Amino acid sequence: MHAASLSDGLLGAQPIVGAGVPLATGAALTAEIRDKDWVGLSFLGDGAVAEGQVHESINLAATWNLPAVYLVENNLYSEGMSFEKQHNIDDLADGAAAYGIPSVIVDGMDVTAVYDAVSTARERAAAGDGPTFIEAKTYRFRGHYEGDPESYRSEEEVNEWRENRDPIDTFAAQLREERNLTGAAYANMRSEVVAEVEDAVTYARNQTFPNPECAYDDVFVEGSSDIDYFRNQRRAEKTLTEVMMYE
Repeated sequence: MHAASLSDGLLGAQPIVGAGVPLATGAALTAEIRDKDWVGLSFLGDGAVAEGQVHESINLAATWNLPAVYLVENNLYSEGMSFEKQHNIDDLADGAAAYGIPSVIVDGMDVTAVYDAVSTARERAAAGDGPTFIEAKTYRFRGHYEGDPESYRSEEEVNEWRENRDPIDTFAAQLREERNLTGAAYANMRSEVVAEVEDAVTYARNQTFPNPECAYDDVFVEGSSDIDYFRNQRRAEKTLTEVMMYE
């Protein structure tokens, strides 16, 4: 949930609904101030569009003409509420008109269509023409969380989407038709991906847990006496626990 890679431009996923939007807007503002070629891109769900910070951030980006792209993954359900029960419009992209920025509706189950839409929006932002709002109409095959009873939708509905609109199967068929992708080559690609994921899981499980005092690392850019106090307190508690264990 908190994956981040600053060297790759990934500022970090946020568990707070809609929190990635102000982060992307901040990145776009930083690009503007520092004269960088960055573009802030935020992914958010249809449920997050109702959050206040989302509107505040997009309005600020529109007003200041910041290089940002807001990609809404409209998968028809938030955590457990259907789209029509939480929105009064059919297309979330219509909301972009309130900020005076362009919007695009794209088939979120089509890999190349999404790629093209985002690429165009990025080029527009990088050229100084401001933010773009993209609504990718898609679908969530699995529950919102592990163990989700999914009482808000039917199994038949999920199976219909999975059987007819799976973006991986659709893209594979497109590659077979346009790029002559063979069955053997496709199977090899899938095997490589599975192996990469399994290696990552094995690597993660073999790592040792960090010391509790590491929770206070990188909290501030510069040192803080309060942080030093709590870090040292955790170290002292750990040492005391070890002494008691051996006594």
